[in-house]
Amino acid sequence: MATRAQLRTILQRRLQDTGQAQWATASLDVYLNFGLTYMQKEIMKVDPMAFIYQDTANLVSGTAYYPMPSNSMFEVGVYIRETAGGEYKWLDYIELPWIQAGGSANWDSNPFPAGYSRAGRYLVIHPEPTLSITAGISMEYVPWLTMGADTDVPEVDVGLQEGIIFRAEEIALGDTAQEAIKAKEDLAQVIVNIPLFYRRRGGQQRISPNSTLADYES
Repeated sequence: MATRAQLRTILQRRLQDTGQAQWATASLDVYLNFGLTYMQKEIMKVDPMAFIYQDTANLVSGTAYYPMPSNSMFEVGVYIRETAGGEYKWLDYIELPWIQAGGSANWDSNPFPAGYSRAGRYLVIHPEPTLSITAGISMEYVPWLTMGADTDVPEVDVGLQEGIIFRAEEIALGDTAQEAIKAKEDLAQVIVNIPLFYRRRGGQQRISPNSTLADYES
């Protein structure tokens, strides 16, 4: 798998700018991250759960609002411990106005005795914790992928990494009002092959070894 430095070298060759006469290294690194973000979004159209991170935070007594990881796009699952060292418990998502209105105390029914909501870049835990527990919150989330160092390897299947370069090339040429026809064509060839490397989880019909063509004919 290619590192950011290797991807940048290929990008410079495609731009015919190996001497950095027109594009600085820092600019190309930004374009490569844009290319990575673009590929991530295209992959998630096929498999929304292709990229999952996990992180923990300390549960603090009397604190309901907890910042999301800075690189997070959205959460997939939120869990809390009710005791130190205890098992994590899944939290249902509940609407923020329900929490702001006082929860079950001001409603006829209480379908969610415990849960969480989102308020901008914060998770809101309900009810407000009464204990402080180290690593008391666990969260699974989809991150924004990025490369911050030349040794970083993009978290995209190796068969699709060239798409990062093609998208970066397209952006670089656009910055100088140059045509990017070849880059667009090459990128399209990569995008069409995403389903060979990523597939949507769940909800798909699996073909049984005992199935025949007649089973699928209307």
